[in-house]
Amino acid sequence: MRWTVISLLLFNIIFLLWNWLEYSHSKKVEALNVSVEGAHVEMPGAKVVLLSERSVPVGQAAVVVAIDAADSAAAQPSVTPPVAGDAASVDQENRQCLLLGPYPDPQAARALLERLASLQIEAKYSAVEVAGEPDYWVYLRPEPTKELAAVKLRELQEKKIDSFIIPQGEIANGISLGVFDKQENAEKRRQAIVEMGYNPQLRINPRNYIENWVVIYPEHSALFSPELYNQLHLENNKLDLRKDQCNKVASQIDIH
Repeated sequence: MRWTVISLLLFNIIFLLWNWLEYSHSKKVEALNVSVEGAHVEMPGAKVVLLSERSVPVGQAAVVVAIDAADSAAAQPSVTPPVAGDAASVDQENRQCLLLGPYPDPQAARALLERLASLQIEAKYSAVEVAGEPDYWVYLRPEPTKELAAVKLRELQEKKIDSFIIPQGEIANGISLGVFDKQENAEKRRQAIVEMGYNPQLRINPRNYIENWVVIYPEHSALFSPELYNQLHLENNKLDLRKDQCNKVASQIDIH
């Protein structure tokens, strides 16, 4: 009787232990299934898509292209446009004016100005810097001091060579041997000094002077025709027509 009770008790304990193990195993399996299913749930912004699988709508494609173009433009080095003021100053220096003259007589210039004004051609009576014929200067190179220049001068004068000391300028203490208006005469003088055992130099000195001309600026020069100049030249055969830079016009002259 006692063993029967003990056997029933052991059987109940084994039965309860078996049910508890089955229950525990089923819970683990259920939890595992839930976790696996949760991994497939699509969360916003968390889905990974391969680029090859990606289909972009037309509107979005345009946005992508625009962004790429903007990035490309940002990568390009910026180019500074030319300054308008610099170009204007260059044009101002290169402006070409028509010059009629010379007109030493202001009254003759006034008559021409009035005639041009009747043809809607604006002009001015102005002083103009004109390049003249250069001078040709024969000289000996400067000596280191005034004393040595004086020694060289006495030596030349003893040989009957007309000369004098140059007192100032970039060739001060040199010896001047003559200034000529023709290069041919200057060359002859230089060669004569060479034959006397010296080494003279030849320097060309440009000469500019001021003349009075009637000036037509570029804004009106197109109205001045060759036919008009021919007519004016018939009336005054000394009338010259030149084209030169406007910045050489020194100043306007008032005609009273």
